[in-house]
Amino acid sequence: MNKNTAVKKGLCGMCRSQCAIEATINDGKIVSVAADPDSPRGYLCPRGKLAPAVIYGRARLLKPLVRTGKKGSGQFREATWDEALDIAAKGFLAVKEKYGPRALASYFGQGVLEATIDKAGDSFFANLGSPNDLDRGSICFNASRIIAPMLTIGMGMDATVPDIEHSEIVFSWGKNSYTDDGPARMYSRIREMQKRGGKLVLIDPRREAMNSKADIWIPLMPGSDGALTLAMLKIIIEEERYDKSIAEDFTLGFDEFRQYLKKQKLSKLLKYCGISEKMLRELTDLFCSTTKASFITFTGVEYQPAAVQATRMIYLLWALTGKLDVEGGMYISKTGLSEHKLYVPDKDNLPLGADKYPVFTAYTKTGLMSDLPDAVLKNDPYPVRGLLMVGGSPMVTFPESRTWAKTYKKLDFMVVLDRYMTEDACYADVILPVSTRYETASVLDLGGMVQLRDPLIEPVGGTMNDIFVLQKLAERMGFGDRLPDTNEKLQRWYLEDDALYRKLRKSDDLTVRREKAPVVYEKYKKGLVRKDGKPGFPTPSGKIEIKSTVLEKYGYKGIPDYRDMRETIKDKDLNKEYPLTMTSGARTMVRIGSFGQNIPEMAAKEAVRPMADISTEDASAYGIKDGERIRVVSPFGSKVFYARITEITPGSIHIPYGGGSRFMSGYWARGNVNDLCSLRYRDYISGFPIIKDIPCRIEKYYRKKN
Repeated sequence: MNKNTAVKKGLCGMCRSQCAIEATINDGKIVSVAADPDSPRGYLCPRGKLAPAVIYGRARLLKPLVRTGKKGSGQFREATWDEALDIAAKGFLAVKEKYGPRALASYFGQGVLEATIDKAGDSFFANLGSPNDLDRGSICFNASRIIAPMLTIGMGMDATVPDIEHSEIVFSWGKNSYTDDGPARMYSRIREMQKRGGKLVLIDPRREAMNSKADIWIPLMPGSDGALTLAMLKIIIEEERYDKSIAEDFTLGFDEFRQYLKKQKLSKLLKYCGISEKMLRELTDLFCSTTKASFITFTGVEYQPAAVQATRMIYLLWALTGKLDVEGGMYISKTGLSEHKLYVPDKDNLPLGADKYPVFTAYTKTGLMSDLPDAVLKNDPYPVRGLLMVGGSPMVTFPESRTWAKTYKKLDFMVVLDRYMTEDACYADVILPVSTRYETASVLDLGGMVQLRDPLIEPVGGTMNDIFVLQKLAERMGFGDRLPDTNEKLQRWYLEDDALYRKLRKSDDLTVRREKAPVVYEKYKKGLVRKDGKPGFPTPSGKIEIKSTVLEKYGYKGIPDYRDMRETIKDKDLNKEYPLTMTSGARTMVRIGSFGQNIPEMAAKEAVRPMADISTEDASAYGIKDGERIRVVSPFGSKVFYARITEITPGSIHIPYGGGSRFMSGYWARGNVNDLCSLRYRDYISGFPIIKDIPCRIEKYYRKKN
C-alpha cells in the first residue's frame, strides 16, 4: 500500500441497508470495497462490490443540464449551478403563480437510498402550500408494513419482530431474504434455525426464492395470498383450533368473521390458490403444531386487488393461534404505544388520490404517485403542472410507461435530481447531478443503534448532496432556512438532538447503541403495549381488530375479504383468452429498483436479457424450449421475452422488472414488464397498482420477414 492509499471504515451506499464496509482509497478515489471485519454489520453483496463502477461510471451525471430539444429527445446543454437552479426555481414559482400551490408535486423514489433525504422530501413543496410531496411509498412498503398491521393491531410491522432464534418454523411469505436484507442477515438467521431442526416454509410461486433452501414449498398462484389465508382460517376456526381466550378477550369481530368464513367454499378458495386440499391441510396442521412459528413478509403480498386485507389476514392467523408476542413467534418489540392519530387532510387541498384511497392518506399523510397522470392529463381532481423528481423512474417502476411519457410532455415544468440519466429525465427541463452516498454525510438510525455517516471521498465532478441541492433550490423559492447546507447541520437537523450528536461525535466509531429492553412476552395481556396501561392493543377498540373500525369509518367493510383479479376485471372471456397469471417484481442481489441495468458492470452480473420464467408443465403444453423467444400478452399490452424453464407454479409466469430505458443495455432497454400492467387496477384500500396478479397468455414469437 503506497502512501497515497488509505483504508477507511464507513457505510455502503448502494442500497438502504447501508452495510458496514471498508473502502480502499487511492489518491482520493475509492478503488475497492470490502465488508468491515470488525463490525457485526459487516457485509458486502455483489451489488456493493461494484461501488467503484457506480461512483466513477462513464455515464455519471457530473454537471447541471438544461434541455435544448423537444421533451423526450434527451437533448441538453451543460449549465452552471447558479443558472440551472435559477431556471428551476423560476419554473416552479411560475407554476405556483398560474395554477396555485397544489399544482406542484414532488416524487422521491428508491434512488434516494436513505432517510435524511426522505425527511427533506416529506414536506418540500408543502412549504409552498402543496399537499403533493409523494414518494415510493405510493408503490412500496406502506400497504404491508404500515396500513395492514395498523388496521389490525395498531402498530407497524417494525414493532412485530420474528423471533427466529427461538422459532421452530419460519414462514417466508412473499419475501426473499436471500436477496433483500443486507446486514440484518435474516437469511443467515433462518439457515441457523434450520440447522437446529426448524423448518422453513416458502409461500411463493417461485421455488428459487430463499435460494431454493426451503424445506416446504407452497407453490401458490400469484395474487392468491388472501385466498390461502382465508382457507387456513376457515379450517382453524371451524375445527376450533384457535386460542379461545384470545378470540373472546382480545378480538373485535370474531363472531362476524366466523359467519363470513362459513359462507366461503373451500373448493373455490383452493381453485384461486392452485394447490390441493391435501397440501392445504398439511400446511394448516404444521402451522397449528406449535406457537413457535414466525413469519417474514413484504412487497410480495402488496400488489394484488385486496393486498392490505391479505396482510391483515396473515396477522390474524398468528394472533388467533397464540403466536403473537410469544417465544419463537412474532415478538412485539415496542411498549407504551398510543392509538395512531389518523391524518385528516384539508378537504379543499387534498393530496392526489386521497378522495379514492382515504385510508392511505390517513396513515401516510400524503398522496399516491399513480394518480399524477390523471391530474396532469385530465385535470382530475385538479391540474398538476410542475414536478420535482428525486431518484425515481416511474417509467420503469410503475405500470404504463407510455402514459408517463404523455404526462411528462404535458407538464409545464419538470426538474430531475439523479446520478445517471433515466428515461424520465429525458423529459425534464433541468437535470441536477447529485452525489452518491459515498460522497455525502447522513445518519443511519436502526432503532437499536444510531451512526453518523461521514463522506468517504469528496463529491465527484460538480455533484452535490441531494439535500444541499434542495436547500439551494428552496432558498431561491423563499424557504431555504428549512433545510441544512453543511454536513454538520444536516446531521444535527436529522437527529433533532444536539446531545446525541455530541455523543456520536465523541464515539470512536461514530455510533451509539441504545440499551435493549428486557424481553417480556404476552405484553398485551399485562398492559405493557398500550400507553394507558390497559391490557390490549393500541387500536380504537383496544383489541385485535378482525373487524376494522378504521375501515368502517372510511366506508369499507370491516371484515377482511379476498378479491380475485379476474373477477375484478369482469370479462367473461378473460379465462379463455388469458389462462395464465403473471407476477413480477422479484428482487436480485445486483439491481435495485430501476437502477442497475444502466451500469455495464452491474448489467454483466445479471441475466443478459429479461427472462419469462415458466414451468416445465407449461413449456411442454405450449411447445416452448428453454431460451426461446416468446410473446407475453395481457389485457393491457404485449412484450417479447425469453423463456426460462424453472420451478414455478404451473399456470403462472414471472418476469423481472427494471427494464425499459434507452440507457440500458441490449434487450433490457425494451424489456419493460410494467407495460403488461395497468394504472387503472389497484388494491382497493391502499391504491397500490396490481403487478403480481396479471392475467396473460404466452405465444411462440415469430419474427416477421421483410
